[in-house]
Amino acid sequence: MRSFFIILLSILLSANPLFACTMEPSVWRTVETQDFAGAPGVFALSDAMYQLREKFHTELSACNLPVLPLTFVGAFDGDEQNIMASPTRAVLEQSVELIWRDAAILPEAELVRSAQDVDALMKAAEKAGKKSYTAMIIVSGARSSYINQIDLNFWLYQLYRCVLREELKVFLRVADAEGTAIFIDEITVSPTIIVDPIISPVGGYIIRFEKNTACPLLLDFGPLVEGGEHVLRQNDAFRQPSPTPPLPEFQLGPVTD
Repeated sequence: MRSFFIILLSILLSANPLFACTMEPSVWRTVETQDFAGAPGVFALSDAMYQLREKFHTELSACNLPVLPLTFVGAFDGDEQNIMASPTRAVLEQSVELIWRDAAILPEAELVRSAQDVDALMKAAEKAGKKSYTAMIIVSGARSSYINQIDLNFWLYQLYRCVLREELKVFLRVADAEGTAIFIDEITVSPTIIVDPIISPVGGYIIRFEKNTACPLLLDFGPLVEGGEHVLRQNDAFRQPSPTPPLPEFQLGPVTD
């Protein structure tokens, strides 16, 4: 049976290679959705940290303040501002390592126990000295959505779409050696990854990868080259059209664990 499909595909491709390799507009049907709240992911927190770092550097430059390394002296979860749980702390450490490599996080036993403890924040700033700024971070509103779709408009192949969206709110406060706040900001991010794998009679492979973040990225097949080969390329002209893809499945509804 596999040999029959290969022979049939070869005949059709040789008869009209351009039509066979050019995908028609997709007609998507959602086959599975999952939407739940929980611990934040590195994908969303890294995007938030990147945007906050850019804003931080811009504001310090505008105020003629030196850009010094950060020391996180407080890390909290949720609107209740509880001490950050170990899983979330691990995600924070990975995000800082990826985005803010000159930053450090104090050991858990040395972190400030309350976001409202001004005296503890002042003492932490004095201890850090003038070679580092101190930072307090609050992470809340973590939510993830997964969507699996199938293309109803296919010809000798089946095209799937896998979508991952994370949502997160991050509050960041940075203080100098005297404990004076020099940067305060809160940001909400909702980065999205879209992957389109194709399943054909001769195998499966990814034909498109799209990352919608502060640094958007699109990889897709370019035009056919000599010999009838597709080449996965980076689309430099790609621009993120909107923070959230216009998919009705992404409308916020009841949360299920």
